[in-house]
Amino acid sequence: MYINHNTGAIQVEFDPTNPEIIYADLWEHQEGPWENASFSGPNSGLYKSTDGGNTWKPLTQGLPGAQQGLGRIGFGISPSNPKRMYATVDARANAGVYRSDDGGESWKITTNDRRIYGRGSDFAEIKVHPKNPDVVYSANVASYRSNDGGYTWASFKGAPGGDDYHRIWINPLQPDIMLFAADQGAIVTVNAGRTWSSWYNQPTAQLYHVATDNQFPYWVYGGQQESGAIGTASRGNGGQISFRDWMGVGADEVCLRSPDPKKPDIIYGGA
Repeated sequence: MYINHNTGAIQVEFDPTNPEIIYADLWEHQEGPWENASFSGPNSGLYKSTDGGNTWKPLTQGLPGAQQGLGRIGFGISPSNPKRMYATVDARANAGVYRSDDGGESWKITTNDRRIYGRGSDFAEIKVHPKNPDVVYSANVASYRSNDGGYTWASFKGAPGGDDYHRIWINPLQPDIMLFAADQGAIVTVNAGRTWSSWYNQPTAQLYHVATDNQFPYWVYGGQQESGAIGTASRGNGGQISFRDWMGVGADEVCLRSPDPKKPDIIYGGA
């Protein structure tokens, strides 16, 4: 399936009980070379194939379209009842969280609370509990949970000012085990969210513009999303690289930074 060079499949998912059924969200969008510069076109939409991807049809009933400024859709399929689907729908009009009970053929809005679906070009992540189709999670500036099929939501994890959650993984066999990935790294719960691991249980981050120097062992430099720029040795002294091996290098998250090729103590950076 091809529309034009500006339109790509931002998410593709299989029906968990039938691999011939595939869903794809196509998003007509480009980012500019500076922050918050973007172009969105009229060809975004959700599609479904029932023959393994040979043919596709648009899913439009109940969803906003080009006239409403439809942008990115993020969708989740219930593993225990694949007819049940949820979607975060970014649009200039009629945006919100939508639900389908017939495999995407028709949709109805369940909430227009912007905290749950907002900034769709950034997040668009919604996941369904593996064993209960009425329990659904949304990742956004904070994360949220619904126990009634998407109609009411409560804050689940994250500060109101923003941890920026992007991905959710739920263990399919033991759903109390979940991993939430955010700008600051990854956190894990083994008891359905009652307690969580620390951000520092592993040194992970979302990095921009990685650079290396020429010392031994060589160091790696990058800008962390929301957490400033860092440098770290490519190997640690204790059999691991921990956050104790990281240091700030005094530059912005999205900036370029470059170590001097002959004097690794000199690092250039800016925004």
